[in-house]
Formats: sequence, structure tokens, C-alpha cells
Amino acid sequence: MKRILAVALLTLLASPLVMGQAGKKDEAPKRIIIETINPMEDPERLVVSVLPSGGFRLNEGEFTDLEKLTGQLRDTLDKRKLDRRGVIIQAQPETRYGEVMKALDAIRGAGGMPIFPLVKTYEEMVKFELNYHSDPPVGPPVNLPPAVHASQDYEIHGKNAFIVSIPEPGVYLIGRTRITSADKNHERLLIAQIREGMKRSKDWNYTYVRCSQDSPYSDINVLMRAVNKAGYDSLALVVEKR
Repeated sequence: MKRILAVALLTLLASPLVMGQAGKKDEAPKRIIIETINPMEDPERLVVSVLPSGGFRLNEGEFTDLEKLTGQLRDTLDKRKLDRRGVIIQAQPETRYGEVMKALDAIRGAGGMPIFPLVKTYEEMVKFELNYHSDPPVGPPVNLPPAVHASQDYEIHGKNAFIVSIPEPGVYLIGRTRITSADKNHERLLIAQIREGMKRSKDWNYTYVRCSQDSPYSDINVLMRAVNKAGYDSLALVVEKR
């Protein structure tokens, strides 16, 4: 019998997909996937798209004004139970990350949670969080996108917090390690770094992402795939609190 979408959303909201530890060195942690309806195929799914024209779309309705988009999304979510308020975000790879963050911020402001990027299968899913910190910056200088509805996060300053900085398009900085999109097998290198970093993080389930608002969304796509293939499911997108 098919499970309802709420089970899928609660599963991702309440706990990471990672269940158990890696068996061998460099082996991805084992996962337990609960059979559910794929949220990407659910007839009642909510999809916010960032359009190349600079506007936004909520399912079939187009908006040029973010406030109107937020209002319509809030009205829709208010009629749903708390476990049915997940929202999917979609954008073209070349879209400026700062524009994607405007949509993510609007979704959070409307009460959308959790937020998923559009993917093909349930097994590929990750979820996005929006976080900020008021203490001195962590890592190299990055032109972070602004957001109003992010949550304050103190754990990013923990010694074991795993942080990926993207100061410019195609450049990933992890501690002293620099990986670029021009490197051979760069996604494989990212996966290895994520696995190693998340082992040290222990109780942390997030990969913190400090990405320049001028980078293309494809940089987030690459990191999203790497996090998923490394055996984890959560990206905390770090913003400048507005």
C-alpha cells in the first residue's frame, strides 16, 4: 500500500537519511530508505521556480513580485497540516545564486518547511536550511546573499563543523583544500572531502555552505550531488542576515 507524502516529509524533517556508519574506509554510510510516494511526483506538490526572465512561478502561477509570491504561498500553506508544508525549489543551473536565495527566503517567510531542490528520485533528495551567524565570519571572505527568514546558528563555530566555501564560481574551499570545477574528477574529490569532514563532525548532520551570491546555482547543484553521494542529506545555506 502506498504511503502518504507526509511520511516522506516527516522522515526528512525529523532525521537524516544516514542510518548507521560506514563499513570500510571511504565507503558511504548505509541508508535505510522508507518506501513512500516520491514528493517530486506528488500531484499536490508545491514547486517554486526561479524564471530566466527574473520572475518566479508557483506551480502554474507566475509572479514578478516576491511579496505576492510569498502571500500566495502562505495562503496555500496555511490550509495544510504542518507535515504537508514541504516546498520544492527549481532553478536553471546558470541562475545567479543570489536570485535563488530570494526564492528560498520567500519560501521560509511563507512557512514552507522543509525545502527540497527539484530532483528526479526520492533517493537523490537533500533538504535546504537557511542559517546565519552573528559572530565574526568563518572561513575566507565570501559575498554571501542576504536573507530575512534565516535561523541563527551557533554550531558553525564549533571546531568540528564542516564548512564548504564557494567564494567564486567553480571554486570550493574546504579548510586548506581547494577544489575547482576544472579539476579532473572534482565531484569525486568533493565526495571524499565531505565523507572525511562529516566523520569528524560526529553529531553534526549539516554541510554548511558559504556560497557567493554571484556564483551560478550549478555550484550548489554539484555540492548537493556530492553531499548526497557521500551519504548525507542536509545543506545549511549560510546567509547574511538582513
